[in-house]
Amino acid sequence: MHEYPVDPPFQPMMNHGHQHQHPVHGSHDTPSRLTIIAHGSLNQDQLWRLCDFFPGLDYCNVRHDQKSRQCYATTVYNSAPAAAYAKEKLHGFEYPPGHRLIVKFDSVQQDSPGRSGLYSSCS
Repeated sequence: MHEYPVDPPFQPMMNHGHQHQHPVHGSHDTPSRLTIIAHGSLNQDQLWRLCDFFPGLDYCNVRHDQKSRQCYATTVYNSAPAAAYAKEKLHGFEYPPGHRLIVKFDSVQQDSPGRSGLYSSCS
């Protein structure tokens, strides 16, 4: 029987809490914060795992709007390139199948303590 070398499992673009792969930018002008609008059946853990598939995720907070039955998430990546990459890959992705994600850069400045008006009607 032949023995072949076994490579470790390939896990593309996963960030398991190790060193950040991108430099951290401190400027509030750096667009590293995203807003995601998704189907209301998704929960915090599901969206965290989906967003964490892309390197650099620092934060993910999910809120549900009972009226629209949609889920709104704010995600923060540790750099503008990380956020741009996540946005490029997630926008339009069907999750759950049949329901496309809407992903855009958040208009709220990063160091602003307030929340976007988008969340004012969420419970």
